Amino acid sequence: MDHPVGFPILGTAETVSSINKDTILKYIDRFYVPERIVVAAAGSVDHQTMVSYFRPLLEPLNRGNSTYKRTPPPSHGGLFVNNKSLEQVHICLGGESPSLLSKKRFACAILNTILGGNMSSRLFQEIREKQGLAYSVYSFLSAYFDTGLLGVYVATDTANVNPVLATIQKEIRKINKGDLSVSDLNAAKEHLIGGIYLSSESTDGRMMRIVKNELNFNRYVEYEELVASLEEVKVDEVIEISNVVFQEGKVSLATLGPLDEAGVDMETLRF
Repeated sequence: MDHPVGFPILGTAETVSSINKDTILKYIDRFYVPERIVVAAAGSVDHQTMVSYFRPLLEPLNRGNSTYKRTPPPSHGGLFVNNKSLEQVHICLGGESPSLLSKKRFACAILNTILGGNMSSRLFQEIREKQGLAYSVYSFLSAYFDTGLLGVYVATDTANVNPVLATIQKEIRKINKGDLSVSDLNAAKEHLIGGIYLSSESTDGRMMRIVKNELNFNRYVEYEELVASLEEVKVDEVIEISNVVFQEGKVSLATLGPLDEAGVDMETLRF
């Protein structure tokens, strides 16, 4: 993909080998500037003491131009098959989800939990517990500033690839058609809210949360506000976001392992 979101995180052999001292210094001058730096601390710390310590360290830094144009990546479906001699086929299927700044991200978080976010989820129970098609199966949510991804990962034998894809399709179609109860919704909310409060017991977790909130929202988001946003989500909103993420022509599938493109039943990607 010709977009920063799709670039290799580590770079390529060509780009990495071309990096020199001047490249690194220019990068630091451009991005490590006061208006882009957040200093956060959690625990037994005094705010004014922190300010007094870091101010002389950061004030001498050159002011940079922090205005950068953001362009959301194009959304499209597709199939990418990487045939490689491995013991299993690794499957990743997904679609575009709401960004970090979208209010709909809360409904998407609940959808992720119901679909494959824990051991009580539909995909875990159906693919692993009932059918025994895979040991490792889960869904995941990756949210960025201007886009996001809701995906499903499964590692399975070559012979089980299409049965697994058919099961994923079936479970997603059920949600898209409204097979979702208030009890399903409440169980997912309880799971997410419990995780939020458990993470608050970690000093490191609180510190990282301060940084992310400041960078993404320019303010501190109280735990209670986050919980309230989850509590407000209705069943119809979860169904709606499922139909947006997993819609015809917008779902992508990538596989890695002993599988050819001809071995993928394309009908299983029709939602």
